[in-house]
Amino acid sequence: MVQPESIAVAYVGADWESFVDADTLKEIIVSPTAGSSADAIAERVWRLSWSNMHFLNKLQAKIYLSKTSAAIGNFNLTANGLSGHALEEAGYVFGAPVQLKSMRTLYASFKTKAAREYHLQSKKGKQLSQLKEINAKLRDAGLSVPASSRGRMLTEYEPLIDTDFYCAFFFLWNKIAGIAKNA
Repeated sequence: MVQPESIAVAYVGADWESFVDADTLKEIIVSPTAGSSADAIAERVWRLSWSNMHFLNKLQAKIYLSKTSAAIGNFNLTANGLSGHALEEAGYVFGAPVQLKSMRTLYASFKTKAAREYHLQSKKGKQLSQLKEINAKLRDAGLSVPASSRGRMLTEYEPLIDTDFYCAFFFLWNKIAGIAKNA
């Protein structure tokens, strides 16, 4: 079993935490394109910070690295890729030091490419905003790009990019007004 600290995958689903230990994961490289959940990426940014979230548009590899083992294959960090209920995926798990070294080298090369492609946090933020718009359009068209299934506390909301705006006053005010109206 691999408890990855580093992951490189094309797509991240809203249900990613069902498949990896969020506390063990230290960094991820993902393709921030249609197929990935913008909400899932934003949650990862919130937990890891932008410096540990890397974007690489043309990434198709799937690499899950821990200190002592790795998994490579065709499985994205999604229910389709990892649940075994939707798609027929295949992969390989190994722990040989020579193979691990090779995978770490490949991972590092992807990370270097990602740093060149998205060298500024603002560029990552702009891409995440565009991905949110793409996900919304896909949902409007009836295609499945689930939003996050994990509820969050208000104290967890933190603007990730300058276009994020969270408004809780309206809901709180309506709740208070509703209580006063019913009293």
